[in-house]
Amino acid sequence: MRPRLLEIVDIFYPASCAACGARAPGGLCPACRVALAEAGGSVERPPGLLSKVSGWEGLRAAGPYSGAIRDMVLGLKSGKSMYAAPLAALMVAAAGNDPAFTVPTVVVPVPSTRRKVARRGYNPASLLGRGVADLLGRPLLEALVMTRKTADQDAIPGHLRAANVAGAFGMTRGMEMGGEVLLVDDVLTTGATAEACCEALIEAGAWSVAVLVAARAELKLAPKRASS
Repeated sequence: MRPRLLEIVDIFYPASCAACGARAPGGLCPACRVALAEAGGSVERPPGLLSKVSGWEGLRAAGPYSGAIRDMVLGLKSGKSMYAAPLAALMVAAAGNDPAFTVPTVVVPVPSTRRKVARRGYNPASLLGRGVADLLGRPLLEALVMTRKTADQDAIPGHLRAANVAGAFGMTRGMEMGGEVLLVDDVLTTGATAEACCEALIEAGAWSVAVLVAARAELKLAPKRASS
């Protein structure tokens, strides 16, 4: 699958390396090709949170949050929208042939805050969702919105993240949901945001929700202080 995956990236980003920006004959330079081949697409077991969500179908990630994938995700979050297409291609390749990921009724991106959208000019998950939807030939639906302010998930401890986003997502006004949903985001760490989005979608009438992300990150625990 990896050679085919890299061919897809070549189509979407032929001018220079999507990860490091170096001049390259294809979408990735030789060094980054090796890094991506080693990372591989992955079928993931859910964090404890997601496994409790009724209607949850599974989680797949293009790779771990490291190396070339991490560089592309950070670039996308930093205003470099050109990274969305190669990341979306990697995500679709990681989806394999699982119908929950390849033939959903709709593709729905995880929403971002107005402040972040205003700063970047776009929602990274929306760009990834558009790329994934186009490659799969499925419709993209901006069905979710944030219903209240939350703290930045990256700025709070992992054990507080579920409470931070619980009930923070709802449906776009007048939007009705049904069928099988493919929820798209850039990075998944604890699964708290995905869980809250899944619950909102299921409550609104979705039959099932599968989660597809560009990268799966491990939660970094603060080092323990030495006892005195």
